[in-house]
Amino acid sequence: MATKTHHCAKCQQRATVYDVGGSKCDSCFQQAIIHNFKTTISRKGLAQFGDNVGVAASGGYSSQALIDLLGRSLSEREDGKTSRMKMQVTIFHIDCESPFLSSNAGIEVIQPLAAKYSFRVCTAKASHSCQQLWKQVGECLAWKDVKDIGDLEELSRIVVYRMVAFLAKSQGCKIVFDGLNASSICRNILTSISSGNGFAIPFEVSPADMSRRFFDISIHHPQHDITDRQLIRYVWMRQIGFIAPNLTLLGPTSSVDSLTVSFLKDLEEQHRSTIPNILKTSSRIVVPLQFSHCSLCRVPVGSNGKFVSTCTKVSEKNDNEEQVHALLCKACQHRQGRMSMETFQSFLTSLMVFDKALQSQDNE
Repeated sequence: MATKTHHCAKCQQRATVYDVGGSKCDSCFQQAIIHNFKTTISRKGLAQFGDNVGVAASGGYSSQALIDLLGRSLSEREDGKTSRMKMQVTIFHIDCESPFLSSNAGIEVIQPLAAKYSFRVCTAKASHSCQQLWKQVGECLAWKDVKDIGDLEELSRIVVYRMVAFLAKSQGCKIVFDGLNASSICRNILTSISSGNGFAIPFEVSPADMSRRFFDISIHHPQHDITDRQLIRYVWMRQIGFIAPNLTLLGPTSSVDSLTVSFLKDLEEQHRSTIPNILKTSSRIVVPLQFSHCSLCRVPVGSNGKFVSTCTKVSEKNDNEEQVHALLCKACQHRQGRMSMETFQSFLTSLMVFDKALQSQDNE
């Protein structure tokens, strides 16, 4: 019995991908992803012509796809015409050792791709302030003593995003693109709900950063409408090197994030519209006009926030300490309960001192 050959819905070539909108060949699939990417940037106002834009790169498939998509969007189009998108791009990579960060693996796959599009690469090891923060974190927080894998993931992420914001500020970038995509945004939404941080959902679901978590540095998500499956397929087609995501190295029940990813994948197998429906439903929630930020993870906090007292230096030039009140979201309140008071206080103080330095840069 002859096998039926599927054809691309656009060009009628032999189809290799069954995607949203029907079957596609490799070329049309890639063009659809690029069009989606460029449309999100332009329609959501994520960046303007000539902006100095940073890219937070870990070396994973999502951030590698982001670098390639941005490079192709800025280069000439296939029809020979010059692209109307013009930006100055700098790649930011945090090359510090931790249980979830390897100083070499990520940069080894990032550098060849950045060189292909003539993007500059800036690393945390080149910044004295970032090195100081990592040193302070290492002194007050022994990673091996943090028993909860979810806490390990989140604490690493908390420090990394602060470093990215600081590097961006030092390089004159007020806009940073990260590798969050439709699937990872849905994961964050469900994790926020399960951890009691539902207040942050309207900020999580938006492709544009409306939270001002890092003062005047905006971290946008240009792959907001592209799923994990599409990005993995895109990276495979383009033969782009990447390192395995952290969650794939752990068991499916090792953390809340791992459980959420497994739940989403199972649900998506049964209902292909799962991710679009979650994004569409979440986007209907009205963004609060007034909110504060968690002093630890910097997510927007509502009425379930809790103030705690901690000691911090008045200034870098003065060794005297003052008692300050820090606001914690619901998730960080639970995180505080799983850590010793001394370790938590030291970690929080280090982050608050770094935030003060980042904020003082804004005021200069």
